[in-house]
Amino acid sequence: NFASAGRNIGPITEVLKKHIPCGKSLRALEVASGSGQHVIQHARTFPEVHWVPTDVEDAHIASINAYIEESKLSNVSPARYLDVTGEDWKEDENSLDIIINVNLIHISPFEVTKSLIAHAGKLLKPGGQLIFYGPFANDGKLVPQSNVDFDASLRSRNSSWRIRDIVEVSALAQEVGLSLIASYDMPANNNMYCFARTE
Repeated sequence: NFASAGRNIGPITEVLKKHIPCGKSLRALEVASGSGQHVIQHARTFPEVHWVPTDVEDAHIASINAYIEESKLSNVSPARYLDVTGEDWKEDENSLDIIINVNLIHISPFEVTKSLIAHAGKLLKPGGQLIFYGPFANDGKLVPQSNVDFDASLRSRNSSWRIRDIVEVSALAQEVGLSLIASYDMPANNNMYCFARTE
């Protein structure tokens, strides 16, 4: 049970309502699902969407599956192990409508961001969306001071961690045919960015 998951789920859901069409049968992959609180809320809010939660940590996978079992929801797959930097994501090319990731890319090496975007470029259908949530810099600017302090804290804990710059992330996305279509300022100095596969 992650405290931040409980706080940010409402605002995230409101953004997703703008990007997930009603009444269409869709397939969504959540990368780094954490405790599982988000994917359960998403599955309740968007019953037409089949949700596939993933994580790299066994404890998280167990937590996600416990939430799924308790929820009795039929539109969520059992959580599965996913190393984002691995080659095989166990999904077919052009098979996903949505890939969503919350609070991962600043607490992982940049290779994770690169691999996530590269896989999204292959696995998303044309028009499919890659959605990020978390703190971001913008063209070298990081505001407010609390995010500057958070970035320094991340770097002190692990030299490969840091708040990523959306300009750099967007450039990587563009290379694999993903264009930034929407951005949202979120509570607690976070952002949501939505990319769509254009080719």
